[in-house]
Amino acid sequence: MTNFILFFIYFLNLFLQIFGQLTTQTLLEPAVRIIRLQVLYPDADIETVNKLPNWNSIMRKSVLASLRFVNKHWLICGESSNEQINLDKKQTIIEKTSSDCGHLQVTGEQLNKQKLYRLNATFIANMDPIQNSKSDSNSTVHSVLLIGIKGGIFQYTNAMKILGKPNTELGFEEAFFCYPEQELIEGSNYCNKKQIKTNTKN
Repeated sequence: MTNFILFFIYFLNLFLQIFGQLTTQTLLEPAVRIIRLQVLYPDADIETVNKLPNWNSIMRKSVLASLRFVNKHWLICGESSNEQINLDKKQTIIEKTSSDCGHLQVTGEQLNKQKLYRLNATFIANMDPIQNSKSDSNSTVHSVLLIGIKGGIFQYTNAMKILGKPNTELGFEEAFFCYPEQELIEGSNYCNKKQIKTNTKN
């Protein structure tokens, strides 16, 4: 029995010397911040809205134009990854872009039989504090959009004029998510990811 244990220890040491030692390392990465906005329009032209077959597409393009305008001054839009496959070089290229303002999704709904209409927008946003694109100033996504709604940012395009003037109150919710094989650290905005690393010896 003693000889077997000694042989096992010898074999294990030899294996580690040849193949290296496996260690588990925990990496911290920022979570993905998802923001949901709600904008109320008390005087919307519901009749006209209901007659537009492509209204959802019109809304999304309009809100995207609004958020892009804001993003030129305050960096609110989070990056989204687009995978592209290069067949010639057999490579998968991952490009990060904020052109779609974090996979923006927009829906709308009539809340009653009168003229109250609610716009819902969901997108990936940068973490607070967000940076000003032209100076060292910083702010929060909520503060910037609250100023924007008072300044008419959600009437930025002519298509949105049929909804009328929105309320100056802004519905704002946020949540944090992690990618697969990651876990959200409770009470924080970070994810941990366990990585198995091989430390080889030269």
